[in-house]
Amino acid sequence: MKESPNQHTLDQLLTDEVNKAVQKGSRYLIILGVIGISFSLIGIVMNWLGDFLLPFLVSLVGTVFIGVVHLMARRRMLGARANYFVVITFALIPTIFFLSTHFFYPYGAMTFVHGGFTYVYFFAIILSGSFFDFRLSVTTGLVCALGLLVCYIWDGDKLMEIQIPDNVLQSDFAQPEIFYLRAGFIALMGPAVGGLSIIAKRLMRRLMDEEEKRTEIQRLFGQQVSKEVVEELISKGEEFRSKKCHVTVMFMDIRDFTKFADANTPEEVASFQTTVFSELVDIVRKHQGIVNQMLGDGIMAIFGAPVETPNHQRDSLLASFEILETIELLGKSGKIPQIRAGIGLHSGLVVAGNVGNKIRQQYSITGTTVNMAARIEQLNKPFASELLISETVFPYLPEGMPSESLGKVELRGIEEPIEIFKLK
Repeated sequence: MKESPNQHTLDQLLTDEVNKAVQKGSRYLIILGVIGISFSLIGIVMNWLGDFLLPFLVSLVGTVFIGVVHLMARRRMLGARANYFVVITFALIPTIFFLSTHFFYPYGAMTFVHGGFTYVYFFAIILSGSFFDFRLSVTTGLVCALGLLVCYIWDGDKLMEIQIPDNVLQSDFAQPEIFYLRAGFIALMGPAVGGLSIIAKRLMRRLMDEEEKRTEIQRLFGQQVSKEVVEELISKGEEFRSKKCHVTVMFMDIRDFTKFADANTPEEVASFQTTVFSELVDIVRKHQGIVNQMLGDGIMAIFGAPVETPNHQRDSLLASFEILETIELLGKSGKIPQIRAGIGLHSGLVVAGNVGNKIRQQYSITGTTVNMAARIEQLNKPFASELLISETVFPYLPEGMPSESLGKVELRGIEEPIEIFKLK
């Protein structure tokens, strides 16, 4: 199976983080190991009560092992096969320790196998989960379980020799079933930890996929789409490949903008555009549309793509009414000069998708529907209107809204005439 870019990125990120964490944690373990070695040496030299040879050997071997792991982490060598070496070797340490006690203590491995050092098995399995490798966790669980069973086979016959005042505890302590049960529990911990680590890894990969998708959407649409649209695009897994879809296209033009631009300073023109377009973009977004292009003296907006909406014709009408009302209010409030605008709406099939290259990409729509919407908007001047819609949008006009049919109108570059309606 081909590895996805995000999967490779996540695996690399996790490997880097594991190397950093192991490098930092191993420093403290080395310090503890050196302390253990020093304490054991002092005990041996001073001939303190008790046998310090075995603790010395365990501390020495463990510290050397941790030192090797530390060097591997510093060189970013942990990953893939190296993870198996580190974790499996660590999982074998309790078994090696228990078996070595056969030569130092009369009861051999049974002296410590019921003690706290057994918990190193559990720690090794939990450690395997930090590498997010299910097979590694299962293998670690099996190695730990087999290690405990080997200890029982090696020195299990000495259990009955250990004297415990409590007869019930003595009986339970010496039962072989106890070892089998513990070994089985340890073996099952491997798949459990591995399963949890895989779930965590999948969640992280999903978050990375969503973040990459969110970045792609922002790159294509900028601030032109609402957060709700972004989340819907992510949830639907849209790929923005070219496809045919039914949309409503809006063209809006500010009348006599060229004269206004020539008569004012660049700062005044830029302030005017910022004030107007910020309002228009918000209105279009509010009605489930996107501003696909800002044309200097107008906008081109799409309703029904990239997210399909069942009522895109009605959405475009409501947005148009609010745009005209907002422009009028801005003029009356003195924020912008008194201006007039013309809007044209047409609904139909378009080819929509992502166009461009790696350096520059844009979500674009093409087709006769786009050209017809532009031509309809241009008719506002000869018909002295502000809002013209085609027969494809008229059925979705709110009931009671005054309108006037202009009859079949021939549009430049379009073969078939189409009925146009003027909204009052």
